[in-house]
Amino acid sequence: MLVVFFAGCSPEKNTSSTRVYHNLTSHYNIYFNGEQSFLKGVEKIENSFQNNYSQILSVFNYVDADLASQVKPQMDRAIRKATKVITLHSIKVKPEIDKENLSKQEKEFLEQPEYNIWVDDSYLLMGKAQFYKHDFKAAQYTFKHVIKEALDEDIRIQGDIWLARTFCETDNFNNALKVLTVLAANDTIPDKFVGDVSNTYGDFYLKQRNFEMAVPHLTKALEYARDKKKKTRYSFILAQIQQELGYFENASDLYKKVIKMNPPYEMAFNAKINLAGAYDVSMGNSSEIVKELEKMLKDDKNIDYHDQIYYALGSVSMKEEKIGEAIELYKQSVAGSISNTNQKGLSYLSLADIYFERKDYKLSQAYYDSAVTTLDKSYPGYESIAVKTGNLTRLVDNILIVEREDSLQMVAQMSESEQKLLINNIIQKIKEEERRQRETAESKDQYNLGQFYEDQRRFQKTLDRSGKWYFYNPETLAFGRTEFRKKWGDRKLSDSWRRKNKNVISFDQEAISQEGSDSLTTGKTGIDDKKSVEFYMKDIPSNDSLMMLSHARIAEALYKVGRIYQTDMDNLVKAAEVYEELNSRYPESDDYLSSLYHLYELHLQQSHYEKSNYYKNLIIDKYPDSEYAQFLSDPDFYKKLKEKQDEIKRFYENTYILYKEGKYNSVIDNCDKALTDEKDHELAPKFALLRAMAIGNNADEAAFKEALVELNKTYPQSEEKNRADELIAYLNETYTVLKQEEEKQIAKEIYLIKEDQEHLFVLALESGGTDINRIIFDIINFNLDNFVNTTFKTEGELLDNGLQIISVRSFENKATALEYYRLINSNTDVFKSIERMEYSFFVISLDNFKTFKQNKSASTYLKFFEENYLP
Repeated sequence: MLVVFFAGCSPEKNTSSTRVYHNLTSHYNIYFNGEQSFLKGVEKIENSFQNNYSQILSVFNYVDADLASQVKPQMDRAIRKATKVITLHSIKVKPEIDKENLSKQEKEFLEQPEYNIWVDDSYLLMGKAQFYKHDFKAAQYTFKHVIKEALDEDIRIQGDIWLARTFCETDNFNNALKVLTVLAANDTIPDKFVGDVSNTYGDFYLKQRNFEMAVPHLTKALEYARDKKKKTRYSFILAQIQQELGYFENASDLYKKVIKMNPPYEMAFNAKINLAGAYDVSMGNSSEIVKELEKMLKDDKNIDYHDQIYYALGSVSMKEEKIGEAIELYKQSVAGSISNTNQKGLSYLSLADIYFERKDYKLSQAYYDSAVTTLDKSYPGYESIAVKTGNLTRLVDNILIVEREDSLQMVAQMSESEQKLLINNIIQKIKEEERRQRETAESKDQYNLGQFYEDQRRFQKTLDRSGKWYFYNPETLAFGRTEFRKKWGDRKLSDSWRRKNKNVISFDQEAISQEGSDSLTTGKTGIDDKKSVEFYMKDIPSNDSLMMLSHARIAEALYKVGRIYQTDMDNLVKAAEVYEELNSRYPESDDYLSSLYHLYELHLQQSHYEKSNYYKNLIIDKYPDSEYAQFLSDPDFYKKLKEKQDEIKRFYENTYILYKEGKYNSVIDNCDKALTDEKDHELAPKFALLRAMAIGNNADEAAFKEALVELNKTYPQSEEKNRADELIAYLNETYTVLKQEEEKQIAKEIYLIKEDQEHLFVLALESGGTDINRIIFDIINFNLDNFVNTTFKTEGELLDNGLQIISVRSFENKATALEYYRLINSNTDVFKSIERMEYSFFVISLDNFKTFKQNKSASTYLKFFEENYLP
């Protein structure tokens, strides 16, 4: 009987009994289990979700991608169960009833696309499970199906809500708004869904940081919320928004309301902290807030939250304009930060902002650098903070170059004994610092700027902060620490600190000779040891050439500092000061004219008309042919210049048309005219290439190549050079005689005949495919066998183009070198190990050998060798 019953319950039949069977089975046997699995996943997310109180809380807790991956098993099971209902228990077959005289209700029943009421619920469950596992593309498809096909109006409304949330999570805000607008316009939505529509609308605006628009929707969501957790969360979010918008009294009222709701400890704690942040001097005395925060500091439960409490106290001090007190509290926040990197980042950021406002750009840069290192990249405004940090880093880098070079130049003027005394004092301070670090139990974050600067305060009395000597300036050292941490991370001072594995030792490649005397380097040399005199002496400009380079670095850095002050910092006064220092110290610098023009700009911006006219007249009188002078004399100069540029561009376009028409003589004439009249124009390399192409079509390959080579010599930095190189390579490969002629010409230009100079024998071979030590061994054996009374030095070297060379030195002159050449050339056994490789050998004078190592072409030198050594 059971077999017959179940056979009769196939979804291919639509009777009252089959409908009852499939609905009951779908609901209690399959859908129920899938829904329970889904709810377990949701509960796991709710229990594991960590709120980031340094930012406005998210409306929903499904935003964490890591948690989404953790609940994948539960969501996959829910999807499988929903799929089972849809595939095995869907009834789409029409019932067999008499179609005559049907009532309206019977007709509607007959027209149903689905007769299992749990199929709609299963599609909705599937979409939500896909959503929670962050498979938003699949979820979007499923919710659209629900909206289109579901019979139950409630299911369709939920499909709309979840589709809007899907669009929000994928930043598809235009489509999200369309769905939400339709939902909001529907006056018949049951009250049980109004809260979900409102919280989704609030989330939509929060994600776009449109806080004003988010408030009414979240207020409505709070009104319709029946769950205490939701009420508390929405109230906290609304308080944060009011604080962000500057409505501090409203924010304070809401935070107090949250505290009275008896929320979880962390939320209550942050509500009290944020009360301090929402404090405004117009609201009265801050003593109660400060008293409450200090009380919280004494509570053992708050040991892990000291950083937030100090930060809140610092915020109160800032609002009361007690800047010095705020700085100390923010530093205590940094020092007390144990695991909350976001809070540490906020404290760094507050310190950075203070020092930036004070125009103390060195400290500001260091704190901004720490902020961008510790703040989460999702922090609002992170990108602009990173840009500001980059600008400040460039500024400080160049300021330090000036200070460093000035310091080094100052030391260069000292006597040798004074230099050593100064350097020994520095070394002694380094040793004392190392000893202090060994004796002091420092925090794990010993290299972050905040901690380091705190430590340095004890020593400031003994350090010269005048900036005259680079290595005595604690701000400079702090900046160096920041740069160290950025490159190497947090590492304690120790030997081989660069290596994570201290047991690893490496070969000094430069110390390994090809003669077998490999050497192993394990210690620091004097030049790398900061506790050696040599370390400091190596950069001192001790002769005129080094002093000139030092001055050039200062001049370049000063100009860059001025530009950064002017364009990035908007500090017009400092920019003018730096340009004036540059012009005073280095009136012959390459940037002198540009700095004069920038001084004209700066004073004009500040309405200093007398000074701006002074610089204007100076430029016109001293540099009348410059673009700056022409612009200052004629305001339409750049307009006319653009017209001229456009004219040249049209001339090039017309010339190119002539080329396409095959009128190569006309092309060459036009290009010659352009290259004569406008040889420095940005289109000049294009004219040169077009000219070469026309010659290539009008003359032989040699003339074509000559035109290409001329282009490369005239415009070596242009993009057209790359195309010319490709064409030259093709010509050399196709017409080998061209390459040979080119090499012959180059050889004549770069190599000199010096018959009486010391000579070497050289073997050149392409790298790879052989053991170079083997051929060196064979040559050494040949020398021992044939030159018993002569000592040769045989060395191997790899050039940076991959060419391997083995040299035998030395021979007194060309004649003795050629004797060796003829003898080794007649001994075929020497080269057996490389007989399958491309190689060549020759003798060469010492000066020519130096040129050869720069040219790096054996075939080019062979042209010279064959003509001058092998007649």
